[in-house]
Formats: sequence, structure tokens, C-alpha cells
Amino acid sequence: MPSIGAFAGAGLQHDVVSHSSLQAGASFDQTGANHWMGYMFEGGYAGSLSDLHGGAALFSVNYLPSWRISGAPKLFPFATAGYTQLFGTGPALNFGAGVDFRVSTKLGLRFEGRDYLGLSPYQHNFAIRIGLRRYFWD
Repeated sequence: MPSIGAFAGAGLQHDVVSHSSLQAGASFDQTGANHWMGYMFEGGYAGSLSDLHGGAALFSVNYLPSWRISGAPKLFPFATAGYTQLFGTGPALNFGAGVDFRVSTKLGLRFEGRDYLGLSPYQHNFAIRIGLRRYFWD
């Protein structure tokens, strides 16, 4: 089921010290529930709330499996991991997990925890995010 969506969330960024952080952006993904396959392309921003100009634009390519819960047909938990390019900062790994709640056959809400682990310079940017999804078909 392919979908597009937008997200935003707040959390913590840790490099030398910890700061409150912001993550925002949009993504395209396609996953087959219970088939252990899927992918996501994501673009956005991650940075400290105290210095929004010091953050970085990002582009991610991720593996994205999801599952359908038989007792809760509107819930689709997922996990994700992949490579991120933080423009102006450098390469990073990202990982996270969450759940898609299908409001209807075409619309959903996504609740997710995501961490960008910058490799050089070393930093963590973690946030709890909420997003709106638009599904193209079942």
C-alpha cells in the first residue's frame, strides 16, 4: 500500500550537550503488511529548537516492514532503519518504530519515535512524531 505523508515532532538532540529538538518533513513509502518488505524515502529537517538555523536538511532511504494486527484491523505497527544524509552535517543512520492508525481506506495517522544518529560529528536527534498519511489503494 503506497502512501505519502507529512510529519512533525519534538524531542532531544544530544551532541556535546542536550537540547530540545524538532523534526519535520514528508515521506513516500510502500510496504506490504506481514510480508517483511517495504521502503521509504523521506525529506525534512532535524535540529535544535534553540537554534533552528543550526539544524540540517535531510534525505533518508529506509527499509520499512509493517504488520497487520488481526484483532485490531486499523492498526499497522512498523519498524524502520536506513541511511540519512544530513546536508551541512554529514552521513547518519536512522532507526525508529511506530504505528499507523487507518482512519479510513484513504487517510491515516502515524505515531512514531525516530532517532537520527550522526556519525561525523557524533550526535543523536530523537523525536516523537505525529503525521498524516494519504493511502493510494489497499
